[in-house]
Amino acid sequence: MSAAHPIVHTRYVPRRIALTVSGTDAGRSGLGTWVEAVVPRLIELVKARGGEVFVAGSRSELATYQHALAGARLTQLPSWAESAAGNALWHLSCMAGWARARSAEVVLLPAANRRLCTGGKTPVVAVVHDLSELHRARDYHPLRNVYVERVVIPALRRCEKVIAVSEATRRDLIEKAGVSRGSVAVVSNGVDLDHFGGPVSSRARARMRDRHELDGPYLLYPARLEAPGKNHLRLIRAFAKTEVRATHKLIFCGADWGAAPEILAEIAALGLTDQVRWLGRVPSEDLVALYAECAAVVMAGLHEGFGLPAAEALAAGKPVAGSCTGALPEVIGRYGTLFDPLDELSIAEAIDRVTLGSLHAPRASRSGRAHVARFSWDDAATHILRVCGEAVDTNLMARTAA
Repeated sequence: MSAAHPIVHTRYVPRRIALTVSGTDAGRSGLGTWVEAVVPRLIELVKARGGEVFVAGSRSELATYQHALAGARLTQLPSWAESAAGNALWHLSCMAGWARARSAEVVLLPAANRRLCTGGKTPVVAVVHDLSELHRARDYHPLRNVYVERVVIPALRRCEKVIAVSEATRRDLIEKAGVSRGSVAVVSNGVDLDHFGGPVSSRARARMRDRHELDGPYLLYPARLEAPGKNHLRLIRAFAKTEVRATHKLIFCGADWGAAPEILAEIAALGLTDQVRWLGRVPSEDLVALYAECAAVVMAGLHEGFGLPAAEALAAGKPVAGSCTGALPEVIGRYGTLFDPLDELSIAEAIDRVTLGSLHAPRASRSGRAHVARFSWDDAATHILRVCGEAVDTNLMARTAA
């Protein structure tokens, strides 16, 4: 975290912010990365102005984020709110009162596509990472689709401000969810340039390879094993059609979200057990070394709201073959190649281009880090605080007019 933050320019900067860490996968996904990167910076900014940040979460969530929440005032949710349904109910029915009891000037929802707060007079700022359900409704449980359509979207329309983490998510909010254009602001996710773009010693690289028994060149797909959203099955079938399968391995790293048996069965059925491997969820130092050693990164998800691994790969100077859907085109830019995630031949051709072509790897190595330097966690926290101030202004003007 930087020692000093930019000055926040808005008519008013709130000093008492209430937020929740629920719905953020307890640190196991990009939502958790957002919490761990943004919330400490936000706490620092608010406390520097003599204010306080109040955080609600389940017992396990508060334990997961204990270091990120240092300096905040914590509230553990009741035991009945530990389940997903109970947790969603607490936010809908109790969070507004909880925030009001702490004299919060604004409520911030870091995972508003999952947890919403409605009612009350306290203005709400909702952070939306993606609305993939609106693109792939048949891939989700019907109850989840009903929740999004009948609870999430109407609540988002009532929020004073909605933050989208990418231009793609902003378009979805306006065009698909019907959120007012004037209430949506884009605050991009960040990337830790020093962590992912710093030098990696030959010893760290060798240690990582020994630990995971890796030899030779490989492509990397860092994503949880979730079907069908992360699209591993099509990627495996596409890899079988590539030229590079003869020279490169395909490496998966990420936690199992229920799809591992199906994915491993597909690898075996195609006779790719020597070429395609799953390492499980790897520690941060191994992930940095995996980026440093790979030939390229593949991002095959059907719809990414941002695509943090793509930004991390470019910070490490590695080209990316990614889906042409969601936010990946704006993150990858000129430093990789895009494919149709529903077309195995398109995926295969993109993998061969990014690996065997003479353009993408040198360009990413030379300028990838500069390209993603615009994605700053410090800037994200500063802009979010500014949007919170705008929400307070909007709420005050509406109440005055009434």
